[in-house]
Amino acid sequence: MPSFNSGESKKGCLNKECGESAVTYLPATPGQQAMWWLDNTLEQPQCYNVPVLLTVNATLDADIMQRAVAELTLRHEIFRTRFVYLDGKLQQRIGADGYLSFSHRQPEQTETPESVTAQLAASRLSLAEGPLSIINMLSSDSGTTWLACCFHHIIIDAPSVRIVLHDLLRIYCALDEKRVLPAFNGTGSYQEFTRWQAASLAAAECEDMRVYWRQALHPAPPLSDLPVDFPRRLREDTKAAYTMLALNEQEADSLQRHARSLSMTPFMYMSMCWQFFLSRMSGQNDITVGVPFTLRDRSEFAETPGYMINTLPVRVQVNEDDTVSTLAAKVRQSFIGAHFNKLLPFNEIVALSRENAGQDSPLFRTLLVMPDTRGDIFNDLPFKVMLDDYFSQMAKYDLTLFFEAQPQWKLTLEYKTALYHPQTIDYWLKIFRHLLSAMGEDGEVLLSSLRLLNAPLSCELVVRSSLKSCTEAWRFDALAAFNQHAISHSADTALITANGTRSYGWLAERSGQIAAYLQHQLNIAPGKRVALLLERNAEAIATLFGVLKTGAAYIPIDPQYPQERIGYMLQDASVDCIATTRSLVAKFPVSGSVPLLLIDDIPPEYPGEYSYIKRMPDDELYIIYTSGSTGQPKGVRLLNKTLNNLIKWQRDVSECDQGDCTLHFMSLSFDVSVQEIFGTLAGGGCLYIASEEERRDLDLLQEVIQEQGINRLYFPYVALQQFAHLSALANRQFPSLKEVYSTGEQLVLTADIKHFFRQPVRLINLYGPSESHVCSAYVLPPESDKWGDAASIGYPLPGFTLLVVDEHLQLVPAGVPGELLIVSDFLSPGYHNKSEESARRFISAEGFATQSCHAYRTGDLVRLEHDDRFSYLGRIDNQLKIRGFRIEPSEVEAAINALEGVQVSAVVGRADTSGSKQLVAFIAGLMDDKSNQKDKIKRGLRLVLPEYMVPTELVFLDKLPTTPSGKIDRKALLKVDIIVESSAQMPERSLTKTQEQVRALWETLFPGRHIALHDDFFAIGGHSLLATQLVFLLRKAFNCDIPLRLLFNHPTLLAMAECIDGYVVSEKGPVDTVDRSFVQDGYERIHWQGGECSTPGLTLLTGATGFLGIYLLRSLLLAGTQSVICLVRARTDKHALARLRENAMRYGIADEIDFSRVEVCLGDIGQRDLGLSPDAYSRLAERVNTVFHAAAQINFLLSYSSVKQSNVQGTLNILAFCGCGGRKTLHYLSTIAVFSPRYPESPIVEHCVPGHPEALSIGYTQSKWVAERYVIQAREQGLDANVFRIGRIGGDSRTGACQSDDFLWRQIKSFIQMGLAPDPSSLSTDLLPVDFVAEAIVALARSEATRQENFHIFHPQSIRFDPVYRAIRSLGYPLETTSDGEWLQQLELCVTQGREVALGPVIHLFKENLLDTGDNAYGNPETTKRITQLGLRFPELSEETFKRMIVYFQRQKEIV
Repeated sequence: MPSFNSGESKKGCLNKECGESAVTYLPATPGQQAMWWLDNTLEQPQCYNVPVLLTVNATLDADIMQRAVAELTLRHEIFRTRFVYLDGKLQQRIGADGYLSFSHRQPEQTETPESVTAQLAASRLSLAEGPLSIINMLSSDSGTTWLACCFHHIIIDAPSVRIVLHDLLRIYCALDEKRVLPAFNGTGSYQEFTRWQAASLAAAECEDMRVYWRQALHPAPPLSDLPVDFPRRLREDTKAAYTMLALNEQEADSLQRHARSLSMTPFMYMSMCWQFFLSRMSGQNDITVGVPFTLRDRSEFAETPGYMINTLPVRVQVNEDDTVSTLAAKVRQSFIGAHFNKLLPFNEIVALSRENAGQDSPLFRTLLVMPDTRGDIFNDLPFKVMLDDYFSQMAKYDLTLFFEAQPQWKLTLEYKTALYHPQTIDYWLKIFRHLLSAMGEDGEVLLSSLRLLNAPLSCELVVRSSLKSCTEAWRFDALAAFNQHAISHSADTALITANGTRSYGWLAERSGQIAAYLQHQLNIAPGKRVALLLERNAEAIATLFGVLKTGAAYIPIDPQYPQERIGYMLQDASVDCIATTRSLVAKFPVSGSVPLLLIDDIPPEYPGEYSYIKRMPDDELYIIYTSGSTGQPKGVRLLNKTLNNLIKWQRDVSECDQGDCTLHFMSLSFDVSVQEIFGTLAGGGCLYIASEEERRDLDLLQEVIQEQGINRLYFPYVALQQFAHLSALANRQFPSLKEVYSTGEQLVLTADIKHFFRQPVRLINLYGPSESHVCSAYVLPPESDKWGDAASIGYPLPGFTLLVVDEHLQLVPAGVPGELLIVSDFLSPGYHNKSEESARRFISAEGFATQSCHAYRTGDLVRLEHDDRFSYLGRIDNQLKIRGFRIEPSEVEAAINALEGVQVSAVVGRADTSGSKQLVAFIAGLMDDKSNQKDKIKRGLRLVLPEYMVPTELVFLDKLPTTPSGKIDRKALLKVDIIVESSAQMPERSLTKTQEQVRALWETLFPGRHIALHDDFFAIGGHSLLATQLVFLLRKAFNCDIPLRLLFNHPTLLAMAECIDGYVVSEKGPVDTVDRSFVQDGYERIHWQGGECSTPGLTLLTGATGFLGIYLLRSLLLAGTQSVICLVRARTDKHALARLRENAMRYGIADEIDFSRVEVCLGDIGQRDLGLSPDAYSRLAERVNTVFHAAAQINFLLSYSSVKQSNVQGTLNILAFCGCGGRKTLHYLSTIAVFSPRYPESPIVEHCVPGHPEALSIGYTQSKWVAERYVIQAREQGLDANVFRIGRIGGDSRTGACQSDDFLWRQIKSFIQMGLAPDPSSLSTDLLPVDFVAEAIVALARSEATRQENFHIFHPQSIRFDPVYRAIRSLGYPLETTSDGEWLQQLELCVTQGREVALGPVIHLFKENLLDTGDNAYGNPETTKRITQLGLRFPELSEETFKRMIVYFQRQKEIV
């Protein structure tokens, strides 16, 4: 990549002889400037190469062609142009020498003319050195000659390609025939066009153009949110592929006819259809596409070769209530407006859109192009010529639609292979082809009535979404299969519990006894319903089978349910009998009108002679109650055939055989229990019934699974995640385990789950509401490391069709999100006693030509992928739309849940003070140090989500609120009190060691909460999964087998610690020693050696993710630095840029930073070669000639050894970098605190050298002392280095924006929290606002007078704290003052009482007198003088300065 300045030294050499042939320098056009910038900043700038292949049906002479190329170069100045920087401006350098490379050869055996052209397309053309054009002549023995060409877009556009190649062949023919060279038809040169454009842009009319575009782009247009096959990345591969679709004669005639009827050109009609297509596919109404407009309107430039196009945004509102003719008028008007205002440069138009967006905002992701396909230009030649120009291997946009009208009507869709699968593009073109013919048939038709899918496409979609029913499934009978196995293998183990085993014979006999009792004593028969109010045990299984043997249906009721809910379910179901036990009847009184079957009253010897009832496919099997939208549960009726179809499918796909053991983990009231029970016992397997303690204690359950050799598990996602997490902590393997089924909720593939499935265990994701039971499934591939973050819900089960529909119940194309409609004869017939709800959710599917007419509206948002799998996206009613983007909260929640330590999250939309909706995420889980979590989580999310999907706010809760139906209560989340106080505050020093250890573990589970001795684990938000996590942590911490029941029996911190004292003995840990190694480090000698003087290059900035660093980036760009490279620690470029953007947004300056001029470099100053590969390090060193080193780990609590890697080794690494690839200028940011309190000179001014380090007591200042000494040594050895010693930095002078851990803010916040402050005369400050500090550093650094100097950056007039206190009081906070000693005692008391106080974490700095600066007095006379000479004025420190800072933190909710 060329450097910022191309080394051009002949300044002012315009149209002069300067020791070389005449050279003309002309300012680059705006289009060329934009192209130059893209070439210097894009990862793959080759996408702006223009490759073409010219096929000539004749044998051409290579020597004559070479002469023709030379003549072409002389004739057209674009081939004699390269680009250089002079006086800070990009110039066209037009000389006598050509920059067009020509060669001739015959293709190799493995080559084709097309492959040679493609290779040229991938070439990197140097704008500074050339060549900017390449022509490879390829000859063959067949009489055909090819010219494989590649031009850089900066010198040519599509019409120019035909113009210059036609001229080249005309010159060739004249030379071949020894004729006079033909004159060129062009009347104006590109130099004249350049001057005309510059004059036009200076004219007054341009202001009207700016007004037009400012209005047209207000508000800023949203990017199209088209569905993609592969996730977006910030630095995604730009590899391009093409799909072509030729229109037949009838389609071409239809298109032209429709265009005429709507008063549009064919291209406008194409644009209207394309924008409507994009609207339907994205679900957005505001659609903007890019369209190239020619600037060749003036006749004298019509045939002039050069870059004379401007790509403009064409924006239209696609409202479904509009007619086609109304949309046509909108599109026509948008084209006309763009045409009459097309002269304004694209970069300036983008800048106007940023004014509206308040941030860096691209305008479009798709381009619509009508290329110049004039073939007749070559008709005057004596041979046949064919031009093909689709060889670019890199895509500039996600999608580019080329529309060719002549000589053959065709569409070519260029797409990024990193985003789209070829099958998707083929499919989209099929849809678009239909739309082109259908959309203009009737101009008065409403857009809402138009269908993207015609009948053939709809039928194709139904076929893709269906799996025919298996004939054997209709004949299969799960209950009969169990009975048969019980007869033939009666001794086989059927059930295992902690108390022993039960055989198939026992289960058959016991269930027969219960069936007989039900028939003979209670008259239970087909059509009756029996409620099962039973604990999970062998008797419950036998009772379930007994009920089914009578032909009746069962209604499972969990005894753990609230009594009110149980009563409602029994009454609503109109049960004919309640099967329960004496102990449960005592707990849950039931109506005396309903007969009871007390299982424990049926003696073992009771005769088991029952009347066998063969169950029919449409017999009711069970009613399971699920949460209802009204808060009352609703009963879902399932039929016998649904069970048989499901179990038959499971037997076909499962790897578990007869005799294998399945864990019975689910409650009987959860329909997955049906799979556990019948999927096992109908196939001859055995069922291990987990006890309630084993279900709650997953740690214990894992031991059981190992001991029992269990082969199959069914888990909901949350339990599976916890199970995987615990197994990783305990390093457990499960050799017997064959497969795990994830059920009940969306499966998020967390790191723990991926790690768990590295062992040879299959993971099957099941999907299906209670109304259908399982209707789709996906078996994940074996290599778990290659899984994404969310599992697909797979393919339909036999007998099911899954359709994706819009709000009007019309099919949507594959890839487009919509509501899932399940169509099957295996669906529930409806809800019990809820006919209106049944009619709303169960509908007819007659219009879809499916194998069944019975359909269920799930309310789930899904998408059919290109490979016919379905992806679950969330719930329709939870969908949000923010800033024009459609957001499904479940996708954001899945990304949050996948982060380490997060257990569960909920995302909602909330209006801010301006009325704009923002994303807010509420997070509950195993979080550590809450203060550090927000940045960590947002960084993680930006790796996988686009910026608009990253929540604006993160709120941490102990648990999420739920509705009475058990769902997350999203409305209540907006009212949750974020600050949770503990039930009682206890001084920390009153705790025993065991209490301290236990409390520390509690705090890892409840981040941010102060835990007191009498807090109850469950009252503050603990639950069974958290209890499992805690008991595991306790077992590790105390190295003993603490039972889970201890937590339930002794839930307070006090009681829990007392019980643990009975198990363990505490031991003392080592005591840390003070680290004084920095003194020795600081006196070590370094040896610095620089390279040759470097040419002007780019600027490297470290520390841009910090407070001062981001303001330095802003100041550098505002001061005119063309491009800044920021060294950032991150996993991807997207992550790195997101960190910078987020940092800028945090302080409200994102709209002041042109991020298009920011390049990120993934590295780490603490690592050798900055963490880069050797090649990357060398390339960076060659490009950079100025370094601003602002990165440092600023933490007053850490020791020297803790910050040494970043602050000392990082500086050494920067020094080494400054000596590589040419010498560089280093601007090193130090601190005024490098001077010891014992420093002998006073005042301490710029020339003073830090010494007497022994009195430096804080690790951070120790590290900066060492680092500055190394920089000064390097400067003495030849490095051009300037040192900026910085004092106190305050908030932004305009907004007060400041970092929350700033020491001054900690002081102010503590004063407010305590209502008390030291006497103002004892405190002083010399702070400068951060924006002034950054501006001053940049101004001094850019000054030509600055060379190897020290600067002191602090306010020359320090002030007492009186204005600070006035600011606090003026905002309504009460504040008293006292002596220093009394104030410190009160601060210590606040900390010991557990009160929140901002200075609490750093109280030791006061107690140990580490903030003492001795009698030092500091001065900066030279710095003050230089800053004043540069025209900067030191801001006044007043009450308003500190009020702005406090108000900023009020808005940030840092203080109330």
